[in-house]
Amino acid sequence: MWVEITQGALTPGVEDDLALLGVLALCWAGRHQLLGDRAALTAWASGIGIAGTDLSDVVDVLLDRGQQVQALGPSQELLQVVGAQAQWTAPLALRPAAALGLLARPLRLWLENGRNDWSFLLAFASPAQARLLEGAARAGWLVVSSGGGCGELKVLVEDLATGLGAKLSSGAELGEERRFFVVLDSDRTVPGPLPSSQQAVERGLRAAEGTLSQPQGWAGQVLQRREAENYIPTDALESWAMTFTGDDRTQIKRLARALRQQGTPLLDHYDYKKGMAAAVLQPLLSAAPTDDQSRALHLGLGAERGLKFYQQHHAALTDPSGELGPLLARVLERL
Repeated sequence: MWVEITQGALTPGVEDDLALLGVLALCWAGRHQLLGDRAALTAWASGIGIAGTDLSDVVDVLLDRGQQVQALGPSQELLQVVGAQAQWTAPLALRPAAALGLLARPLRLWLENGRNDWSFLLAFASPAQARLLEGAARAGWLVVSSGGGCGELKVLVEDLATGLGAKLSSGAELGEERRFFVVLDSDRTVPGPLPSSQQAVERGLRAAEGTLSQPQGWAGQVLQRREAENYIPTDALESWAMTFTGDDRTQIKRLARALRQQGTPLLDHYDYKKGMAAAVLQPLLSAAPTDDQSRALHLGLGAERGLKFYQQHHAALTDPSGELGPLLARVLERL
């Protein structure tokens, strides 16, 4: 996060000075990047006595680092540290103690299944994004949490969205309500509206963003495709078929070829684990399948093989929708 310490926050006072020192410590650790008026900040730092350290030199280093990072162009959320009344909606402006509390709080990334879904997201990260995300998780700046399924995430998001409005109305400081990001599968079996639980999550996310005057996607996203397996190329499925023999090999090869032939929207919505009945398949088909292909699409892989296939091939994931790169960039902006 970009942290701009304004001149209004530099008024003398032990509590504010200690909070600002905490903010500088977080910036020194690389958690956030410092912005501000160099002359005002170094003058304030010169008046803070720390044995053996010229704090103004530390401020200079942090401002130089902030300018270098800013020149590289990565977008980050901005927090202004002010001496006036706090504003929790965008543009975010907080007094020193509240700013320190928010900046020290980790961003909590809520997923349906923390371990599997975290590996899923990292498979789409660029090397630079993966390094930053994994480093943030190790440092405790990013906390990956399991929501326990869509139903539980629905309750969580609704509670967070409701809590936001209540706290803003009462003038209370925000904590967890402002430091979360949610990602979950669509579970759609056909194009069009999301299932009811996913719709509720979407409504909660958009409500939280509206309350805080943030753009759509700031609080999280429901993905376009049904589930993780729907991001694996059919070539990987056909190659995997060669690890089997007999009817199993034939069935999986037929499934791969049927999916490749049909393309979108079947690739987006197909249930790899359970397969799909003819009536459910019909709206997703772009061409009439052969009898063998229909049978393969009806059977699917089975739950055990479906999970095994994903675990062995998640590194081959692709994202034709192009939604996951920008999503990961937003997570990094929020850190």
